[in-house]
Amino acid sequence: MASKTPFGFVDISSATAGREVNVIGVVVDMMLPSKSRGADWMCTFTIADEKCDHGLKVRFFKPMESELPRVQSIGDVVILRNLRIMEWSGMLVGTSSNSTTWMVFPTASIPTKAPLNFNQLMHFKHPLAAPCSGAQIQYAILMRYSKEWTEVTPPSAMINQVSNMSPPQHKSSSAQVRKDKFSAIKDVEHDKFYDLVGQVIKIYPTYNDVELFITDYTPNVLLHNYEWGGGGHGGERYREGDEYSYLPRSSKNWPGPFGKLTLMVSLMSPHSYFATSNVRENDFVFLRNVRIKQSSSRTLQGSLWQDRMYPDRVDVSVIVEKSHHRVKDILRRKLDYTKRFEVQSAGFVDEARGRKRDRDEPLSKSQNKKRRRQQKELEEEQERVREKVQRQQKIGQEQERERQQKTNQKREQEYKQERNREGEMERGRDARRERERGDEQERDARPERGGGDEREKELEKELVQLRQRKQQERQREKRRESKESQKRQFLKGKRPASLSPPIDNAMQSSSRLAPKKHCFDNKVVSSHPSIPTRLLSSILSLSSHTSKTPKGTSLTLPFQNINSRALVRVIDFFPSDLAEFAVRCPRPSEFDVLSDVDDDNTTDGDSDGPEDEERQWEWRFELVLECAMARKNEEKAVMKAYVADKDAEFLLKLDAANLRANPDTLASLREKLSLLWGDLEERKSKSSGKKYSSNPEDIKSSAFECCLKEYGIRSRQRKESLKEDDDGSESDKEVDERAEGGTGDVQAETWGWERRWRMWGTTIS
Repeated sequence: MASKTPFGFVDISSATAGREVNVIGVVVDMMLPSKSRGADWMCTFTIADEKCDHGLKVRFFKPMESELPRVQSIGDVVILRNLRIMEWSGMLVGTSSNSTTWMVFPTASIPTKAPLNFNQLMHFKHPLAAPCSGAQIQYAILMRYSKEWTEVTPPSAMINQVSNMSPPQHKSSSAQVRKDKFSAIKDVEHDKFYDLVGQVIKIYPTYNDVELFITDYTPNVLLHNYEWGGGGHGGERYREGDEYSYLPRSSKNWPGPFGKLTLMVSLMSPHSYFATSNVRENDFVFLRNVRIKQSSSRTLQGSLWQDRMYPDRVDVSVIVEKSHHRVKDILRRKLDYTKRFEVQSAGFVDEARGRKRDRDEPLSKSQNKKRRRQQKELEEEQERVREKVQRQQKIGQEQERERQQKTNQKREQEYKQERNREGEMERGRDARRERERGDEQERDARPERGGGDEREKELEKELVQLRQRKQQERQREKRRESKESQKRQFLKGKRPASLSPPIDNAMQSSSRLAPKKHCFDNKVVSSHPSIPTRLLSSILSLSSHTSKTPKGTSLTLPFQNINSRALVRVIDFFPSDLAEFAVRCPRPSEFDVLSDVDDDNTTDGDSDGPEDEERQWEWRFELVLECAMARKNEEKAVMKAYVADKDAEFLLKLDAANLRANPDTLASLREKLSLLWGDLEERKSKSSGKKYSSNPEDIKSSAFECCLKEYGIRSRQRKESLKEDDDGSESDKEVDERAEGGTGDVQAETWGWERRWRMWGTTIS
C-alpha cells in the first residue's frame, strides 16, 4: 500500500515541465561528480518512488564540488526542494537553480523506525535547507524499505566496474556518460562531428573563409596524399598566398608531413576572423565540433560553421601550453615521423611519391607473382574504400534531404506567424488612427477658453528651462577648465594635490634630494618619468614586505614583484671582460617538453655552426649600482642589478653576438658603456688580474635614472644545525665532520627564495 505524500511535496510522477516542485525519492542510478564543459561542477543521479519506477533524472550545476549533493551510493534517500522541472529530448529532467536545496540520508544509516528528531539520523544537507518534519522522515523510511530497489554499489565499486569495462548489473539510460567527441584524424569518418587537436601546417585566407591544414601525425587512407616535391592539393597547383595576392606569399613546396596525414578544415565566420588574427603556422589548435565531409576529389576534409545557438562563439583556440597531454602525444608522433624520414629518406620519398620499383632490371617469376598479388590487394582495398565512401555519401544525402524538409516546414510556419503578426499590427494601427481622428474632432468641437493664460504659462515654463540649461552649461565649463588646469600642472611636473598618491617618507625625502657630487647624465633615459624616484635604501628595505595573516600573525615576504625608479650610478660590473657580456644559450626545440627525448635527438646548444653563431647569443651581465641621492654623513646604499635579454638590447641598442669574433660589435659596446660608467673599465683593466678594489668616490661616472624590478628565484640555502653536548659545546666528532665537509646532521640544504633586482626600461641614447 502506497504511503501518503507529506504536505508540500508531490509524487515524482506528478511533476510537470515548467514548475518548481518539492520531491522525495530513492537514488536508483548515479554518476560520479565531474567537470562540465564550462567552469562548473556537475552531478547527475536518478530518483524514484513507489508510483514512479522509471525515475526522474536530476542534474545539479555548482561552482564547487563541495556544493553538490553528497549522493554516495544507490539506495540513498534524497529530499529536494524548489527543483526546476524542464523537458529535454522528449523526457522530463530536474535541474538545480539558485533556490534549490537538498538533503541526503545515506542508505546505511536509515533505520527501520523513525527517530524522535531528524538530527539523530545521519544526513548531509545544503546550508540553507529547512529541517525535516516527522512526517517527512517517516515517509522517507517507508519508501526506502517498501521494496528492494537495487543492490547498493559504492562509488569505488563503480570505478572498478568502469575500469574493467564490464557491463553494470542494472543498466539505465541515465547512466550513459556524455559522449566525448574528441578523435584522432585517423578515426574520422564522413558526415560526423568531431573535436580535433592538431598542429597547423598551412593557413590560407580566402574571400569568405580560411583554409586551415592541420595534422596530428596519424594516417587516414581517405585523406589527400601529399607527395614529396608535389605541386599542390587535390590535383591543383599549390597556391602561393591568397587568391588575390593581397597577403604575403607562402612557400610553393609542401613543408610536410608527406603522405595521407594532413586534414584541410574550412573555417567560416566568426572562426575565420579569429584564425586570421591569432593562428600562425606550427601552432597547436583545438577545433570544436568540426563536420567531416567529402570533397570533389573524394577525399575527406572538415568544415566549421557558425553555431546557430551561440552565433558569437568561436570554436577555434590556440593551445599555448605545450605540456598538454594531447600536444605531447602529437609531438611524440612527430618525433617518430622525423626519425623515420631522416633515417629512411630514400625509401620514405619513394613511398610518398607512390613510385614503383625501377624496371630496368628483369624481375624473376616470384617477384612478378608478388607484384601481381600486391597489385590485386591494392585494387581490392581501393574498391572497399570506394564502396564505403558511396555508402556514406548515400546516407549523407538522405540525411541532408530530411534536414531540408524540416527546414522548409519550419520556414513555412515562421512565414505564417509573421503574416499573422503583421495583420494584427495593421489592425492595431487602424484602430489607433481612428481614435486619434475622433480625439481631434472632439478638440475641434470644444470651445476655446483661457488660451492666452495657457500660452503665457508655457512661455514662462520654457524660460525657466532655458535658464536651467544655461546654468548647467556654465557648471560643465567650470569643471572642464579645472580638469585642463590639473592636466597642464601634471605635464609640467607639478602634481596637483587631488592627484598625488600616498608615498612613503623615503620617497618624499628622495624627491627633495639631488646628486651631491656627480652630474646628471641626460644621455641615459628611463621610462615612466612622471613617477618619482626612490632611495636605494628604501628599495632594499623590507619594511613594505611585512603583512599580517587573518589570525594576526606577523609575516615578512621574501620578495615582492614591484617596480621602482631610482637615481644611481655604476661603481662596478661583472664579468670583468666585456667580451663575456654575451653568452650562448641552447637552441630551443619544440620537443623539449618531452621528458623521454634523448639528448642525441635534440640540437646541441654548444655546436659551432654558422646558424648557431647568429641566433644563439644573449646579453647577460651584472651592474653594481650606488645611490646618487647624497645626504651628509650618511652611508650610500649599494645594489646588484642584472641586465639580460630584451632589457639589455633596449639599454645598448645592440644585438647580442659573439664578441670575441666580432671586434666591431665589441668596440660599439665599449663606447656605449663608457657613457654609462665613465672611466670604470679603464680602472679595472689597470688592476692586471688582481681583485679590483677602489674608492667609489674616485670613479668618474655620471648619475642617471633607471627602472628596477624586484623578483625572486628558487635557490638552495645551506643552514647548519649543530648538535651540542649537555654542557653546550660541540663534540669532537661533530667538529671533525664539519671540518671534513660532511653533511649529515651538521649541514642541511633547503630550498628558499633569493631576492633579486633587474634593470629595465632604460636606454642609452
